[in-house]
Amino acid sequence: PYLIKTAQDLEDMADAITKDNQFADTYFQLANDIELEGTQFSIGSKSIPFKGSFDGNNKTISNLIVFPSGQNGSGLFGGTDLSAVIKNLTLASARIVSVGSEEAYYVAGICGYNKGKISNCIVKSSTIQGSKYVGGIAGTNKGTIVNCIFDGSVTNAGTASGGIAGRSPMGS
Repeated sequence: PYLIKTAQDLEDMADAITKDNQFADTYFQLANDIELEGTQFSIGSKSIPFKGSFDGNNKTISNLIVFPSGQNGSGLFGGTDLSAVIKNLTLASARIVSVGSEEAYYVAGICGYNKGKISNCIVKSSTIQGSKYVGGIAGTNKGTIVNCIFDGSVTNAGTASGGIAGRSPMGS
C-alpha cells in the first residue's frame, strides 16, 4: 500500500487526482493519526471521483476544513466511483462548509458524492453545512454505507439532509 504518514502526504494525494489519474486499483493506508489544522482540501469530486481504496487503519484525521473548491462534492473525499472503498477511519473536529452556490451540493464528512463502499467510519465533533444533499457520512449515497457513526451537526439550507446520508437513491 501507499502509506499516508503526514498531512502533506494526504494533501499531495488530493492534488494528484485528475481526470487521467483517479487512483483506480490503488491502495492507500493511513500510517498515523493526522492533524490538519489550517489545511483545506477534498480528495476528488463528483466529476473527478476517487476510484481506489483508502484504509484509515483505525487512525484519526483531525481538524479538516473544507470550503467550496469549484466542483460539486465536498468532504474528505469529494466523490467516489463504484470501485472505491473507504474504511476504518475516524474524522474528528471537521468543519465542512459549502453554501451559497452550485458547489454547495453533495456535502459530507467522509464523502460528498458516494458511489463506492464506506465502512467502519466515524465522524465526530464535526460541523457539516451545505445547500443541498448534506450528510454526516455522505451527502448523496449511491453506493453502500456500513457500520458508520456520525456525531455532530448537519445544517442544510435546501433539500435532503441526514445524519448518515443526505439522500440515498439506489444506495444502501
